[in-house]
Amino acid sequence: MDAPDRTAVYAYYALDRERERLSADARGVLEFERSAEIILRSLPPAPAVAEGGIARVRTRVGDARDLDLADESADAVLMLGPIYHLRRRADRIRALREAWRVVRPGGPVFVAAISRWAPRLDGELRARIYEGDPAFRDLTVRVERTGWMPPLFDGAFTAYCHRPGQLRQELRGAGFDVADLVSVEGAAYLLADLAERLASKLDWEVVLDAARATERVPELLGLGAHLLATAVRPAGS
Repeated sequence: MDAPDRTAVYAYYALDRERERLSADARGVLEFERSAEIILRSLPPAPAVAEGGIARVRTRVGDARDLDLADESADAVLMLGPIYHLRRRADRIRALREAWRVVRPGGPVFVAAISRWAPRLDGELRARIYEGDPAFRDLTVRVERTGWMPPLFDGAFTAYCHRPGQLRQELRGAGFDVADLVSVEGAAYLLADLAERLASKLDWEVVLDAARATERVPELLGLGAHLLATAVRPAGS
Protein backbone atom coordinates (compact mmCIF):
# COMPACT_ATOMS: atom_id res chain seq x y z
CA MET A 1 0.00 0.00 0.00
CA ASP A 2 1.40 3.38 -1.00
CA ALA A 3 1.85 6.01 1.71
CA PRO A 4 -1.04 8.26 0.52
CA ASP A 5 -3.46 5.31 0.50
CA ARG A 6 -2.28 4.20 3.94
CA THR A 7 -2.69 7.73 5.30
CA ALA A 8 -6.23 7.97 3.93
CA VAL A 9 -7.24 4.60 5.41
CA TYR A 10 -5.77 5.53 8.83
CA ALA A 11 -7.56 8.89 8.73
CA TYR A 12 -10.92 7.21 8.13
CA TYR A 13 -10.58 4.60 10.87
CA ALA A 14 -9.24 7.15 13.34
CA LEU A 15 -12.70 8.73 13.30
CA ASP A 16 -14.09 5.50 14.80
CA ARG A 17 -17.11 5.41 12.49
CA GLU A 18 -16.90 1.65 12.11
CA ARG A 19 -17.52 0.90 15.80
CA GLU A 20 -21.31 1.29 15.53
CA ARG A 21 -21.75 1.11 11.76
CA LEU A 22 -23.20 -2.40 11.68
CA SER A 23 -25.79 -1.62 14.32
CA ALA A 24 -26.49 2.09 13.88
CA ASP A 25 -28.95 1.81 11.00
CA ALA A 26 -30.90 -0.76 9.02
CA ARG A 27 -28.35 -1.03 6.21
CA GLY A 28 -25.64 -1.89 8.72
CA VAL A 29 -27.87 -4.45 10.42
CA LEU A 30 -28.65 -6.02 7.04
CA GLU A 31 -24.95 -6.27 6.16
CA PHE A 32 -24.13 -7.78 9.56
CA GLU A 33 -26.95 -10.31 9.65
CA ARG A 34 -26.35 -11.48 6.11
CA SER A 35 -22.56 -11.67 6.52
CA ALA A 36 -22.90 -13.72 9.71
CA GLU A 37 -25.44 -16.01 8.05
CA ILE A 38 -23.18 -16.64 5.06
CA ILE A 39 -20.07 -17.23 7.18
CA LEU A 40 -21.82 -19.61 9.58
CA ARG A 41 -22.77 -21.85 6.67
CA SER A 42 -19.16 -22.89 6.15
CA LEU A 43 -17.32 -22.48 9.44
CA PRO A 44 -15.72 -25.66 10.79
CA PRO A 45 -17.42 -27.43 13.73
CA ALA A 46 -16.90 -26.65 17.41
CA PRO A 47 -14.79 -25.43 19.07
CA ALA A 48 -14.47 -23.04 16.13
CA VAL A 49 -18.19 -22.31 16.48
CA ALA A 50 -20.20 -21.98 19.67
CA GLU A 51 -23.97 -21.66 20.17
CA GLY A 52 -24.94 -18.08 19.33
CA GLY A 53 -22.06 -17.32 17.00
CA ILE A 54 -18.30 -17.40 16.58
CA ALA A 55 -16.10 -18.22 19.57
CA ARG A 56 -12.39 -17.94 20.32
CA VAL A 57 -11.83 -14.86 18.18
CA ARG A 58 -8.53 -13.10 18.86
CA THR A 59 -7.60 -9.80 17.24
CA ARG A 60 -4.56 -7.56 16.95
CA VAL A 61 -3.32 -4.91 14.57
CA GLY A 62 -1.20 -6.16 11.69
CA ASP A 63 -0.50 -6.12 7.98
CA ALA A 64 -2.69 -8.51 5.97
CA ARG A 65 0.16 -8.88 3.48
CA ASP A 66 2.58 -10.12 6.15
CA LEU A 67 0.81 -11.97 8.95
CA ASP A 68 2.72 -12.85 12.12
CA LEU A 69 1.01 -16.25 12.31
CA ALA A 70 2.41 -19.72 11.78
CA ASP A 71 1.72 -21.79 8.69
CA GLU A 72 -1.55 -23.76 8.87
CA SER A 73 -2.39 -22.31 12.29
CA ALA A 74 -6.01 -21.24 11.72
CA ASP A 75 -9.19 -23.28 11.23
CA ALA A 76 -10.75 -20.38 9.31
CA VAL A 77 -9.80 -16.85 8.30
CA LEU A 78 -12.03 -13.77 8.08
CA MET A 79 -10.89 -11.12 5.59
CA LEU A 80 -13.65 -8.60 6.12
CA GLY A 81 -11.80 -5.48 5.11
CA PRO A 82 -8.18 -5.63 3.94
CA ILE A 83 -8.87 -6.63 0.34
CA TYR A 84 -10.86 -3.51 -0.46
CA HIS A 85 -8.24 -1.20 1.02
CA LEU A 86 -5.47 -2.48 -1.26
CA ARG A 87 -5.42 -0.66 -4.56
CA ARG A 88 -2.84 -2.80 -6.36
CA ARG A 89 -3.66 -6.32 -7.48
CA ALA A 90 -0.22 -7.51 -6.39
CA ASP A 91 -0.94 -6.38 -2.83
CA ARG A 92 -4.35 -8.08 -2.83
CA ILE A 93 -2.86 -11.33 -4.09
CA ARG A 94 -0.13 -11.08 -1.46
CA ALA A 95 -2.73 -10.68 1.30
CA LEU A 96 -4.74 -13.59 -0.06
CA ARG A 97 -1.63 -15.74 -0.23
CA GLU A 98 -0.95 -14.96 3.43
CA ALA A 99 -4.46 -16.12 4.30
CA TRP A 100 -3.82 -19.27 2.24
CA ARG A 101 -0.60 -19.84 4.18
CA VAL A 102 -2.07 -19.59 7.68
CA VAL A 103 -5.32 -21.50 7.13
CA ARG A 104 -5.22 -25.27 7.44
CA PRO A 105 -5.70 -27.30 4.22
CA GLY A 106 -9.43 -27.67 3.62
CA GLY A 107 -10.18 -24.61 5.74
CA PRO A 108 -12.32 -21.69 4.60
CA VAL A 109 -11.28 -18.10 4.11
CA PHE A 110 -14.10 -15.57 3.96
CA VAL A 111 -13.28 -12.58 1.79
CA ALA A 112 -15.42 -9.45 1.68
CA ALA A 113 -15.26 -7.05 -1.25
CA ILE A 114 -17.10 -3.92 -2.31
CA SER A 115 -19.02 -4.11 -5.56
CA ARG A 116 -17.71 -2.10 -8.51
CA TRP A 117 -21.14 -0.47 -8.80
CA ALA A 118 -21.62 0.44 -5.13
CA PRO A 119 -20.50 4.08 -5.58
CA ARG A 120 -23.12 4.62 -8.29
CA LEU A 121 -25.96 2.66 -6.69
CA ASP A 122 -25.33 3.51 -3.03
CA GLY A 123 -23.54 6.84 -3.20
CA GLU A 124 -25.25 8.35 -6.23
CA LEU A 125 -28.65 6.70 -6.65
CA ARG A 126 -29.52 6.18 -2.98
CA ALA A 127 -27.56 8.79 -1.01
CA ARG A 128 -27.41 11.47 -3.75
CA ILE A 129 -23.92 12.55 -2.73
CA TYR A 130 -23.73 14.61 -5.93
CA GLU A 131 -26.08 17.18 -4.34
CA GLY A 132 -23.30 18.25 -2.00
CA ASP A 133 -20.44 17.35 -4.32
CA PRO A 134 -21.23 17.69 -8.05
CA ALA A 135 -17.89 16.07 -8.93
CA PHE A 136 -19.13 12.77 -7.51
CA ARG A 137 -20.86 11.88 -10.78
CA ASP A 138 -17.57 12.07 -12.69
CA LEU A 139 -15.89 10.13 -9.89
CA THR A 140 -18.43 7.32 -10.27
CA VAL A 141 -17.46 6.86 -13.91
CA ARG A 142 -13.76 6.69 -13.00
CA VAL A 143 -14.41 4.14 -10.26
CA GLU A 144 -16.28 1.90 -12.68
CA ARG A 145 -13.34 2.12 -15.08
CA THR A 146 -10.44 1.72 -12.63
CA GLY A 147 -11.96 0.19 -9.50
CA TRP A 148 -10.39 2.74 -7.16
CA MET A 149 -12.55 5.13 -5.12
CA PRO A 150 -10.38 7.88 -3.61
CA PRO A 151 -11.44 9.76 -0.48
CA LEU A 152 -13.77 12.67 -1.24
CA PHE A 153 -12.38 14.64 1.70
CA ASP A 154 -10.02 14.16 4.66
CA GLY A 155 -11.32 11.24 6.69
CA ALA A 156 -13.63 9.96 3.95
CA PHE A 157 -13.91 6.27 3.13
CA THR A 158 -11.67 5.01 0.35
CA ALA A 159 -11.68 1.58 -1.26
CA TYR A 160 -11.02 -0.68 -4.20
CA CYS A 161 -14.25 -1.93 -5.80
CA HIS A 162 -14.34 -5.39 -7.38
CA ARG A 163 -16.20 -6.96 -10.23
CA PRO A 164 -17.43 -10.44 -9.20
CA GLY A 165 -15.44 -12.24 -11.88
CA GLN A 166 -12.33 -10.30 -10.97
CA LEU A 167 -12.65 -11.35 -7.32
CA ARG A 168 -12.90 -15.00 -8.40
CA GLN A 169 -9.79 -14.64 -10.54
CA GLU A 170 -7.78 -13.11 -7.70
CA LEU A 171 -8.81 -15.84 -5.29
CA ARG A 172 -7.85 -18.53 -7.76
CA GLY A 173 -4.62 -16.69 -8.50
CA ALA A 174 -3.76 -16.98 -4.81
CA GLY A 175 -4.30 -20.75 -4.88
CA PHE A 176 -7.85 -21.02 -3.53
CA ASP A 177 -10.83 -22.96 -4.73
CA VAL A 178 -13.89 -20.68 -4.75
CA ALA A 179 -16.63 -22.58 -2.95
CA ASP A 180 -19.13 -19.72 -3.03
CA LEU A 181 -19.47 -16.10 -4.06
CA VAL A 182 -22.61 -14.20 -3.12
CA SER A 183 -24.10 -10.75 -3.00
CA VAL A 184 -24.56 -9.88 0.66
CA GLU A 185 -27.42 -7.36 0.60
CA GLY A 186 -28.83 -7.72 -2.89
CA ALA A 187 -31.06 -4.77 -3.81
CA ALA A 188 -32.56 -4.38 -0.33
CA TYR A 189 -30.04 -1.79 0.91
CA LEU A 190 -31.46 0.66 -1.65
CA LEU A 191 -34.91 0.68 -0.05
CA ALA A 192 -35.84 4.08 1.34
CA ASP A 193 -38.05 2.47 3.99
CA LEU A 194 -35.54 -0.17 5.11
CA ALA A 195 -35.60 1.07 8.72
CA GLU A 196 -39.37 0.65 8.84
CA ARG A 197 -39.07 -2.88 7.50
CA LEU A 198 -36.47 -3.71 10.15
CA ALA A 199 -39.07 -2.85 12.79
CA SER A 200 -41.51 -5.45 11.41
CA LYS A 201 -40.67 -9.13 11.83
CA LEU A 202 -42.52 -10.11 8.65
CA ASP A 203 -41.15 -7.25 6.56
CA TRP A 204 -37.59 -7.97 7.70
CA GLU A 205 -37.93 -11.66 6.87
CA VAL A 206 -39.09 -10.66 3.38
CA VAL A 207 -35.99 -8.47 3.03
CA LEU A 208 -33.70 -11.33 4.07
CA ASP A 209 -35.50 -13.83 1.85
CA ALA A 210 -35.08 -11.53 -1.15
CA ALA A 211 -31.35 -11.27 -0.47
CA ARG A 212 -31.08 -15.06 -0.14
CA ALA A 213 -33.10 -15.73 -3.29
CA THR A 214 -30.91 -13.52 -5.48
CA GLU A 215 -27.51 -13.97 -3.79
CA ARG A 216 -26.02 -16.23 -6.50
CA VAL A 217 -27.83 -14.98 -9.61
CA PRO A 218 -24.88 -14.15 -11.90
CA GLU A 219 -26.57 -11.14 -13.48
CA LEU A 220 -27.32 -9.64 -10.04
CA LEU A 221 -24.10 -10.30 -8.12
CA GLY A 222 -22.84 -6.73 -8.51
CA LEU A 223 -26.14 -5.14 -7.48
CA GLY A 224 -25.51 -5.37 -3.74
CA ALA A 225 -22.98 -3.13 -2.02
CA HIS A 226 -20.85 -6.05 -0.80
CA LEU A 227 -19.64 -9.37 -2.16
CA LEU A 228 -18.63 -12.20 0.15
CA ALA A 229 -16.56 -15.10 -1.14
CA THR A 230 -15.98 -18.41 0.60
CA ALA A 231 -12.55 -19.54 -0.54
CA VAL A 232 -11.03 -22.87 0.44
CA ARG A 233 -7.40 -23.92 0.59
CA PRO A 234 -7.45 -27.28 -1.21
CA ALA A 235 -6.76 -30.31 0.93
CA GLY A 236 -3.22 -31.57 0.40
CA SER A 237 -1.92 -28.19 -0.75
